[in-house]
Formats: sequence, structure tokens, C-alpha cells
Amino acid sequence: MQPNRFFRVNKINFYLSLCTIANLPFVANNAVAAEASDNTSKIETISIMSQRNLLGNEGLVNQSVVGISFAQQNDTEVRVADWLATLPGIDTSGQGGLFQSYSIRGFSRWRLRTEVDGIPIFTDRRAGNSVSFAPQALMSGLSVTKGPSSTLYGSDALGGVVSLFTSEFGSNSLGLVTETGGGNSEISATYGKDTIEHQFQSGIVRRASSRREDANGNKLDDGFSQTTGLLKYKTSINNIDIESMLLTSQGTDIGKSSRLFPNQQVTSYPDEFHNLAKVQISRRNDWLLSIYHHNQNWDTETLRVDSRENFTEYQSNTIGATGLLSFSVMQGNGRAGFDAVSRRGVDINDKEYDLAGNILADVKILEGHQNNIGFFVDQHWRFSDYSLSGGIRFDQIKQKEDTTNTSHTAKRINYSFNSEWLLTDKVVLHAEFGTGFRFPTLSELYFNGLTPRGSTIGNPDLKSERSQGGQFTLDYAFTDNLQFNLQSYYYALDNYIERFELANRDRTFRNIDKATIKGLEAAVKWQVNAHITQEIAYQKQSGKDDQAQNLADILGSRIDIKTQWQRGNWTIYNLIQHGLTQDEVGDGEGELKSYIKWSLTAAMQITDNINLSIYGKNLLNQDTRASADEDAARLQSRNFGLKLKYQF
Repeated sequence: MQPNRFFRVNKINFYLSLCTIANLPFVANNAVAAEASDNTSKIETISIMSQRNLLGNEGLVNQSVVGISFAQQNDTEVRVADWLATLPGIDTSGQGGLFQSYSIRGFSRWRLRTEVDGIPIFTDRRAGNSVSFAPQALMSGLSVTKGPSSTLYGSDALGGVVSLFTSEFGSNSLGLVTETGGGNSEISATYGKDTIEHQFQSGIVRRASSRREDANGNKLDDGFSQTTGLLKYKTSINNIDIESMLLTSQGTDIGKSSRLFPNQQVTSYPDEFHNLAKVQISRRNDWLLSIYHHNQNWDTETLRVDSRENFTEYQSNTIGATGLLSFSVMQGNGRAGFDAVSRRGVDINDKEYDLAGNILADVKILEGHQNNIGFFVDQHWRFSDYSLSGGIRFDQIKQKEDTTNTSHTAKRINYSFNSEWLLTDKVVLHAEFGTGFRFPTLSELYFNGLTPRGSTIGNPDLKSERSQGGQFTLDYAFTDNLQFNLQSYYYALDNYIERFELANRDRTFRNIDKATIKGLEAAVKWQVNAHITQEIAYQKQSGKDDQAQNLADILGSRIDIKTQWQRGNWTIYNLIQHGLTQDEVGDGEGELKSYIKWSLTAAMQITDNINLSIYGKNLLNQDTRASADEDAARLQSRNFGLKLKYQF
């Protein structure tokens, strides 16, 4: 039973962030007034959605990055996981609802780094990140870094990096979304200016959904209500660029969809609050300094039918800085930098009630903090027909559980190498190798309490995960209109951290000595004519430990068929995803039968300013689970939606 109280919002942090952003340009004006000279650009960056990838070097990760630009396609997905699942090598994992998480090449949960405008998003949810507070209407797009090069981002990037980018400066729009069956309804507005002297962007989104149904007419616990606002500002003073960003989101009554709903267990998040703030100063790509803050608070209410009810409160603060400096050595371009991240006030409390509302227990599950400092350097050389790159990173972390005064310290050095050969004007080969690591999280080390999945006990003796990974890529252009891409990868993992079930059904964590993950992704893209583009992609992978047991969160084999037709003011997007039967599953998973998911969008540019999209999802009304997770809910039944956008 939820206590009768108003959700706590850390107003001090909120207003402090707002005041910092508002006053920074005036402070910076005095600090950089003497800086007047101008140098040419030195830092090589990835041009994805016209946003800077703070830690991405073009020479290191250009073959490993895929992206989605929302300005270039009519994306109608509500959840970040659904946007990502349209890309090869990525699929949904966990149970479902707005908190749907995702897996990249079999790496999920805390093995993936997720960031918004360069701000890393840490979570203590066992299912991993979902970035549930980031509506598409306030995002310009996203990118995904796959392959061993992602390890240069540090501990939480063992399996990859998901980077979201907020709206570009000067975006002005009004949006409306509505769906059948009580699905997502959304109202959005953005307003901005993009001039030589100043750039400004703002936006607000209100979205909600009621509980929908699966293909059999059963209710899904996927309802939610959420309001999100965005403020951004950028100016330049004597060749010094100054940027600031504030993103605030408040969600209520967010359901956690599960097969246990409603007869065995009902789990919801009555409140979820996020506040992200960032200040960044850079000099024409010669150097960069970014300081950020992320405050999050959320509550979980879990009703175990005919048994008891638990109410869990979670809060944490992340404060960090990233610095970057470019240089040239031996006719190559390089960068050196640091990451400093401090997680403070990680606090989880749980109250347990009987069905009559009497309190049975009031315990502190976790109270801790951690500090992580990392230093990295990379170098890139480009020649006529080939290129070479290399990078190295050192990390040190200290974690402490304040209640028991227990601490954990670890250090790691990792490196990455990358090469590319232009064999002919049609054939490009790309190879990379890198080592990676992941420190255990505070929850894996020290958590001791109830979760929606049951009682979970941390293991303070966990070792850091380590990996050695390699990737080979072949790009072959049959013609200017027909291209083929093949990527194969292999990871050897040491001390792989696995959650498992004890005899009394409690869950805890352990290290597996050895494990491997391997797979391939292949795609053919064909520009049929001036109006039609066709793409067919295939993915296959496997993951096993040293006892030949299957790892959890490994992706099933899948075939994607994407078609885009454009003529005049009309554009049609068609996506068919055929998942093959997945019978090799890990602990806590169940066999996933083959399925076909079909979605279709028809968009019309009514005027220069107005775009109308009509779309349908799960058009074949497939009855299948959202993932291989044994507690995953069924997919939402066939539904249709309308999206109207006015740009001015």
C-alpha cells in the first residue's frame, strides 16, 4: 500500500541546475574575454544527426556506428527500445511496458552505456536502462556504437553505447499523436532560434497511455502518464562556444508489463522524476570541457496477490565532468581526455505491508556511493588506401555501502586497435580488436531486499568482468545502387557476472570464469529506382559459458525487410521482422516461438509545414512475448495511430 504522501522532488537540485544554466554565459564572458585567436578544427568527430559524439573518434568507430535521424524518417515508436530494435544486432529484453530494456549483440543491463547529450544515465534497476523519460518529440535522433571500440567509453560500455541527441537548435513545431485501443496519446510543442550570435531551443511533451490488450484480448500493464520539458542555449564569445541544457521529466502511474499481471503480481511506478543538466565549453574543437548532473527519484509499488505489498523508494545523484584536448603526432590526429563521475546518495528503502495495510517491515536496502575516474588517449592515421587507429584507457573506481561501511576498489587498463583497407573502389575491409571491462554495480555488490522479481541478495565478493573482442567488417558495392555489408564478431569474457536463483528461490550474483559471445550481421541495401529503397538484414548469435550453458539476453536469429517508397508528397515505410524460433535460452528465460511483426506507415506532406502520418503496428496480430524473458508480457495487439506535425 502506497503511503499517502506527495512524491518527493529534489527542488534544490532542480533550481540549482536552472540557475547554473541561466548564469553561465555571463560568468564565461569574463573568463574568456581575453581569448581572441582562431585555429582550424582538429578533433575528428562522428557526424550523426549533426551532433558531437564526445568520446567517439571517426577513425576508431566509423564502421561500428549506426544511427536513426528522426528528421529523416517518420518514427512512430514510443519507447527507446523499439527505436533500437529496428536496427540489426539489437532487440528488446526484459519484461515490457514503458521501461522496456534492450540488448546489443547479447550485452544488456549494466553492460551498455546509455547517454543523453553526453550525460551518462546510470540506473540500479536490474533490467537495465530504458531511458523512459526521453520522448521522441524532444529528440533529433540516436546512434549506437557496437564493437570493441565502445570500450573506450569505460566500464558501462562493455557491450556498446546508445547515445540520444536532444532537439536541434531552431526546431519549431506542434505535434499530435493518437492511437486506437487506448494507446499512446501525445501533445508536443517545440520553439527555438538559430542565429549567428545565439542559439536557443525549448520544448514540452505531454504523453499518456491506458492499459492496452494483447492479441488474445488480455489486458497489459503498460499504461503511463508523463510530462517532459527541454531547454537549451548556445552562444559564442571570442571563439569559445558555450552550451547549456536542461531536461526535466515527471512520470506517474507507469505500469510494468509482465506475464504475472494481474493474477499473481501487479507492479507499477507511481512516480518517476528525472532532471538532467549540462554546461559545456569548447574552443573550435581544439578542446572541450563538459560538466553535468543527473538527479533521479522513482518509487515502485508491488502487489503480490493474496500475499503482501511492497513500496520501494529510490533516489540518486550523478555528477560528472568530461574533458577533451586534441593534438597531432607523426602526421596523425589524436585526442586525450578524462571522465570523472561521482554517484552520490544512492538510496533504496523498502516498506512491506500486509493486505490489511499494516506495516510489516521498514528497511534500508541500499545506501551507497561511488567515484570513477578515467583517462584516455587515442590516435588516428589516414593514408591513401588504409587507416590505422589505436586507443588506451585507464579507470579507477571506489564503491562504498555506507550502512555497513563496506567498500570495493578496482583499477583497469584497456586498449583498442582499428584498421581499414580500401582494396578496390568496390571493396572495403575493416578490422578491430579491443579489451573491455565492467566493474560490478552497487546493486550487484550490496543490494539486499525485495524486487518485483523476488528477494535479491548482493555479492560483495564479485570480481570485475573482462573481455577481449574482435570484429571484422566487409563492405562490397556491387553497383552504385546495390551494396552489401557483413559484420562478424567474437568476445571472450572472464568473470562474467550472472544473476541466478538459489534453492530457496532468492536471487543473487556470481562470477562465471569463462564465457563467449559470437555472431554475425549481414545486410543488402538496394536502390531499386528513384522511388524505392529496399533493405534486407539478418542477424545470428550465440553465447555460452565454460560449461556450455546458454547465457541470458542472447538475441534470437532474425530477418528484417525494410522498404521505403517515396513519390511526390507521399512516403511509405514498411518493416517486416521475422524472428526464428529461439530455443537456446539462458537462466530466467523461456523458449520464444517464431513470429512475424509487421508495421506500416504512410506519410503525406500536406503542405510545406504540415505532415500527416497514419500507421499500423503488429498488423498480423501476432501472439508472442516481447522477449525471451520468462516473465515477459505478450505483444500489444494490432493497433493503428495518427501523427500530425506542424513545423513553422
